[in-house]
Amino acid sequence: MKSKTALLATAATLALFGAANGQTVIDITGSTAGRSTVHSQILSLLDANRTFAYYMVNGSTQGNAASADGVIYKGNLTVGGVPTAVIIRTFWAGSASGVDYVSNLTPLDNKLIATSVTGTIAGVQVFSGGALALAPASAETVAEFGFSDVKQSATTHQSSPLAEQTDMFVLPFRWVATADVGITNITDQMVRAHYTATGETKKSLFTGNPAHEGEFVYAFGRDADSGTRITALAETGAGSFASVSQWQPGTVTGTGADVAISAPVEVFNSGYASGGTLGNVLSGTGLNAIGYLGASDAATSIGNGAVGLNFNGVPFSVDNVKNGNYTFWSKYQAIRKQALSGASASLFASLKTALVAAPTAGNGSTVKLTEMRVTRQFDGADVLPK
Repeated sequence: MKSKTALLATAATLALFGAANGQTVIDITGSTAGRSTVHSQILSLLDANRTFAYYMVNGSTQGNAASADGVIYKGNLTVGGVPTAVIIRTFWAGSASGVDYVSNLTPLDNKLIATSVTGTIAGVQVFSGGALALAPASAETVAEFGFSDVKQSATTHQSSPLAEQTDMFVLPFRWVATADVGITNITDQMVRAHYTATGETKKSLFTGNPAHEGEFVYAFGRDADSGTRITALAETGAGSFASVSQWQPGTVTGTGADVAISAPVEVFNSGYASGGTLGNVLSGTGLNAIGYLGASDAATSIGNGAVGLNFNGVPFSVDNVKNGNYTFWSKYQAIRKQALSGASASLFASLKTALVAAPTAGNGSTVKLTEMRVTRQFDGADVLPK
């Protein structure tokens, strides 16, 4: 295991992080659905004087570090009882992409180091969304480890087996609709008919009302790198590797509770890179649309006007997840290919300990494994009593 040192060459980056020579750099990638939990645990493991900056790519517009595409942290990590200066760089590329990057030791190209910074809020520097000059791929940008909400076997990246896939907690998901649709429930059959056909389905399929045959509902969703998408397709019987027909609004205006969407455009098997961005459009008005989100992103979207749907007639709740009545969930895993040492090994071990011990989130975005009364053997498998 090589020791990476920071090579931050530009004046703006040096101004943000100070002199970086000699500091260990640890790169982490993977699932967007669990990033907020990992973010909070990284902060808790670094010293009180740590700083961090976040940035967005791919047109994302989320406005906080817990839902950002990338975060760079600088601080001291205790390694063997000794405070050790580290820079931790996260880029949340999606579970399947994370499995690819980690298992194949693929450099994280053009995603890790930004050179332009604007604004300071409570000590948190925020990268300018329009002026990112990002690191080229090299041996210095290979992720030491990552996180995924699906097993490697549920992805197309199976040629180089991971050395470790350790369950951390249960990660629930939700089906969410724009308020325009006017429904409260969705079933396996509806999902398969909607997503694996044209993605433009008569509203009457969802409402049961013949008067709605002249209206259409659009399938919104994530890209093929998303563990949320893999879980949604596996859970509903379409299959982890199913091709889908998805749409996106051609026009999006406003933010938060004031989003308006219009002019649907078919993106076929593609989709959003981030659950936060998908949640933002699902909170909008102007189109009939349905999508799938991690429970954390769903809570934000619903708070801004979207409608959370029952799944196969069962409402989402922590108790329904624990008891096995609500089955749209997966297990969030820590993943590793290479042998780790020093600060990287210490951070990986500490994060695993912290994530397994983390209490069930109040909004149901994570559920502690030891509180589950049911389990499943693989993604989309039957939920059975422990």
